[in-house]
Amino acid sequence: EDDEDDEDWSPTMKNPIESCDPFAKEKKHTDYKMVTDSPFGFQPACQRIFFTYDVIWIENKDLEWVNRWDPYVSQYGYVFQNKITISECLSRVLAVAILITIVAIFRLRRKCYRYSEISKKEDEECESIFHDAEIKCDFDKNEVQFDSTHHCHPPSAPLLLAAFCGSGVQLLGTVVIVIMSLLRNQSSLVVTTFIISYALMGGPAGYFSGRLYKSFQGNSWKKPAYLTAFGFPGIAFCIFFIVNFMLALKWGSTMVSLMDAVVLVFTFLCILTPGVFFGSWLGFKHQSIAIPDSSRLSGTQRLVLILSIFFGGLIPFLNFFWGYFFLIHDVGLRMPSAFRDIGFDKLLINFGIMLLTCVELTLPLVYFQNSYEKCWYSFNIGGASAIFFFLYSLCYLWTFSMVDFSSFLHHFLFINLTCFGIYLMTGSVGLLSSLLFHKLAHAYDMRQS
Repeated sequence: EDDEDDEDWSPTMKNPIESCDPFAKEKKHTDYKMVTDSPFGFQPACQRIFFTYDVIWIENKDLEWVNRWDPYVSQYGYVFQNKITISECLSRVLAVAILITIVAIFRLRRKCYRYSEISKKEDEECESIFHDAEIKCDFDKNEVQFDSTHHCHPPSAPLLLAAFCGSGVQLLGTVVIVIMSLLRNQSSLVVTTFIISYALMGGPAGYFSGRLYKSFQGNSWKKPAYLTAFGFPGIAFCIFFIVNFMLALKWGSTMVSLMDAVVLVFTFLCILTPGVFFGSWLGFKHQSIAIPDSSRLSGTQRLVLILSIFFGGLIPFLNFFWGYFFLIHDVGLRMPSAFRDIGFDKLLINFGIMLLTCVELTLPLVYFQNSYEKCWYSFNIGGASAIFFFLYSLCYLWTFSMVDFSSFLHHFLFINLTCFGIYLMTGSVGLLSSLLFHKLAHAYDMRQS
């Protein structure tokens, strides 16, 4: 019946005003004078009524172009819920940190006491048997005590692991600097701050990669420098030029000009690369880091390691899920300024909670498992959260209505690059925290003995 009414319907207003006359050649918008000054007065109508309205755009000269999305941001109501989520995650992380600290101190004291008793008995036996000989007896303290890297088996692919750790430190420092700059309301300089800070962090990246490679019994400081300088940055540049080429074919408004691309290449070759090489040379000059030794894995241990990596990645992802949701949500909507509604201080806290969770999970899982390849194990436990970030990003990308294949490829490439960067950052945090923990445990053992 509704369809028949629509077909047979015709306006029944008598003497309509100009904006409501369906037979008028020129359509005009209704204004106040058109209604009040009509010679026919107000006209009664039945069935449907024609309605028009005016939209007047007024320029706000106080609002900058980079902040143009701010008036629309107020419609998001996630701020209060985000605060609750952050407080809950922070309380859980602090509770777990206190628990791990207590357990670690208790186990270290018990092991040190047990090994000291064993050492005393063996010293007495040595003195009774070799009373006239000057023989120094050294006893292994299992996984707690290790003196040097000479008797430690280096991890497989040591060059790749050292370069991964250096790139992770570089990205981690860059992200922290960018978030700190955003806290000062410098959102218009985000891209510039990111590029400059990433180039300047090449020195620390080279230092960590070079020193780790030396600790893994490497013999050249140039190898980790080359892989760190041209590894992850090379992948990022390839993705950048592919996406920019697709935007150029479609005359996209976000296309990077040729001059800006030349500046990026200049920054990469003249600032980033020399910094990485200098840092690697400097790191190779320093003393090697003590690497814990371990035994080979059995089949049962491999299953335990896989499960440990799975849960080691799931829990940090859940803690940072809320911040990551806002990140990809606003990037997908092309509203970078909308993310400011959360507050970059909350983003920094959320990011710190994720890193602290990676440390808390890596330390006990690596320490209580006498596993082979402890360095790769600690790196993969910390970086396993990137797998869940990648899967969630794909699920979120599937909800978008992509116009063509180029749009899908654009988002897919950047998702891969982002998740790979998360893997490097969290993995380097897990590896470095594990090495630092073993160093502190060794120092504590030496003081107790």
